[in-house]
Amino acid sequence: MTTNTVLQTGIEIQDVAGQLIALRARLPRTVDLDFFGVSTRIWVASDLEVEQWEHFYKYFICDGTEPSVEVFLEVESAPGSSFIESIFRKDFTQKAIWVFERGRLQLWSRFDRWSSVATPLPPFMFPPLSTELTILGASSVIAPDSRNAIAFLAPPYQGKSTLMNAIVQRGGRPLADNITVLRPRTNEILPYLTPTGIRAETVKMLPHLEKIIADLPEHWITVSEVTGTVYLLHVDEIYDFKPPEPARPALFIFPLDDREGESTDHKLTQLTPAEIRRRLQAQRVGLTRSPLSALDDLADKVGGFELRYSLLRSNLDMVIDDILGLL
Repeated sequence: MTTNTVLQTGIEIQDVAGQLIALRARLPRTVDLDFFGVSTRIWVASDLEVEQWEHFYKYFICDGTEPSVEVFLEVESAPGSSFIESIFRKDFTQKAIWVFERGRLQLWSRFDRWSSVATPLPPFMFPPLSTELTILGASSVIAPDSRNAIAFLAPPYQGKSTLMNAIVQRGGRPLADNITVLRPRTNEILPYLTPTGIRAETVKMLPHLEKIIADLPEHWITVSEVTGTVYLLHVDEIYDFKPPEPARPALFIFPLDDREGESTDHKLTQLTPAEIRRRLQAQRVGLTRSPLSALDDLADKVGGFELRYSLLRSNLDMVIDDILGLL
């Protein structure tokens, strides 16, 4: 059985000029993006990949200003293949990511499966993003008829996206799926919208999605080893969508999906600031060097609740009613 392997990581290259020439020859196409004021250029193998990455990061495309960070995405064992399709297929081809930043070039990682690899996209680990932002494992949404945000913080497979999408159906506006970007200086969640992973269990809860996924191109369908098929859709492919502006967090919900239990009931339990602080720190994605004091301040200002429920058995409308009733 093939194992999930990171073959190499973090190797700084000495012959920067020579290696850059070689990489740009092998990966001649580019996509220019702007992530929260940091210009980033992706180098890929083909026009097809340009289309795929421009679709994936369509809310971040910029006009080609001189990049602060350059990222080279290569399928080494199948030159010219689509890096993004290889990731989605989990096909064990050998891939490499190279990063050029501030005159330094490094082999970021060489691997055959994505799940154990820290991605440099967006470049959260480089300044100024590394010092100005805090990244949380969370889905976030602006509450209906409000300027305030609700963030669902939990490990994978606890229903963060399902809860966020259910609030969007009520008139909320999505801010982020899976990765929530906080700017502590202004106490705001910044919109970070990439395709949302729609799983079969979410389609059962939100049946209007069935028609939307019916004609989805194959390269926007991937597979989770835990939940099976996952359909990747942008929010404007699912709903009438007005791009959101930054929003202040008003409520942190920590969902726990009781997959083994039989109960259809759900329970919301208020957390103390100390417990909110601990759980926020547990969901902090280790890509930035922003101080933990930023999370301490949030824990004192923003209400937090643990949600115990069954994603498949609880009445989702009643769960959302109770969450919105906390605002």
